[in-house]
Amino acid sequence: MKRYFTLLLVSMFGTGITQAHNPNEISYFFKLDDKELVIHLTPKSAIDILEKLHPQLKNQSSFSLQAYAIDFEAYFNKTIRFVVDDQPVSLALWRTDLNAHEATLSFGMNGIALKPKSFEVEVLSFVDIYRRAKNHVFVYSDDIKKHYLLDASGNRVSSEIQTTENQFTGYILLIFLISVLFMLLSIGFAVYRKQPTLLKPFHVP
Repeated sequence: MKRYFTLLLVSMFGTGITQAHNPNEISYFFKLDDKELVIHLTPKSAIDILEKLHPQLKNQSSFSLQAYAIDFEAYFNKTIRFVVDDQPVSLALWRTDLNAHEATLSFGMNGIALKPKSFEVEVLSFVDIYRRAKNHVFVYSDDIKKHYLLDASGNRVSSEIQTTENQFTGYILLIFLISVLFMLLSIGFAVYRKQPTLLKPFHVP
């Protein structure tokens, strides 16, 4: 108890070890246009990762989260598999903010095409730490926003990316097909009115 009270005091004066929301609920924002992944978690969640990786930290009264950036990068590269257009994406930690009520880790994502068409994401983060880990996954591309809830029972999802350009093309194609169908029906009706027998070859007078 004394140890966590010390961590809380340290957070208030510089290291950000507080609890903004449930530590077992983590949010992942995959921003494909910016080639960036931003993970929102609590400082308590970050502590639990480090204590999982380094059990000796449990015996320390306080420690700096910022000093373990390499461990965070290695952990999430191991527990997150993100594939875009059949190409695996690697994560490079480039920014941390562990001094706020809600901690964030920002990663650059390497290997993403200019206009991705599909993705697959698997998140195993925290399932080895919390019994009821909930990973909220958000995927942004162009104007498309997708949200998934992944946990130990379902930790993988895949989807096509229907961009605004593809949607517009689909609408144009649909309108064209409807126009062609309407035109054929109009021609058929006009022919029928003039010569009904042309459309009834098996008509018996």
